[in-house]
Amino acid sequence: MLHLRTTKTGRPRAVPYASHPELADVVARRMAERERLQREGVITPWVFCSGSGGALFKTRASGDREMLTALRDEWNAACRAAGHPGTLFHYLRRSAARNLERAGVARSIAMKLCGWTERMYTRYAIGAESEIDPALGKLSEHLRGRRWALQ
Repeated sequence: MLHLRTTKTGRPRAVPYASHPELADVVARRMAERERLQREGVITPWVFCSGSGGALFKTRASGDREMLTALRDEWNAACRAAGHPGTLFHYLRRSAARNLERAGVARSIAMKLCGWTERMYTRYAIGAESEIDPALGKLSEHLRGRRWALQ
């Protein structure tokens, strides 16, 4: 279980990961790295840390703006390397909301998992225009099965 004690909303969250092999592998590798560092005398509060025990992402002098700039630089470099230049980090929220919706995850569970309020969930869970026609087809199929017709 990952325990997120400090969150944007101020409400801690717990995220189970053991039953998801890919995620469990990432967490296990990062924890092993942290333990290796501790054996070498480097104490770090980070699970996602670099080989020196610092935060995984590079930092510049000091201050939030520099850290955000450093994170943005690394994100942009990773997106270019993956062949998706121009992808915004913020897109991940909308992708998560859409994927949770498509997977049939209950809204209350999705909100708890991601730490969203009802307002934020509604903001992120936007549907694409291309999803409207299939949705109408599903509605039509449902109503036909109930022998319902327009009067």
